[in-house]
Amino acid sequence: MEPYKPTSRDFYEELELLSMQKKTCHISFKADNGAVSQVNAPIVKLFTKEDGAEYLVLGSNLEVRLDRIINIEGKNPQHYC
Repeated sequence: MEPYKPTSRDFYEELELLSMQKKTCHISFKADNGAVSQVNAPIVKLFTKEDGAEYLVLGSNLEVRLDRIINIEGKNPQHYC
């Protein structure tokens, strides 16, 4: 797996807001095998693993590393500073 690339604080705050709203989100992300996956699920929580990589946990218990997110609710992490 590639080294973790930290996400911007602004994008992280957007994810926290979506988590607090508890609404179902449309999320596109790059899976471990490199394929693009899409899911519709609420964000349950955000957390950081011991290696410093940040993740979100979806209602389906799926963990997604933040630097693998392509788009969430029309928000592209690349557009945040």
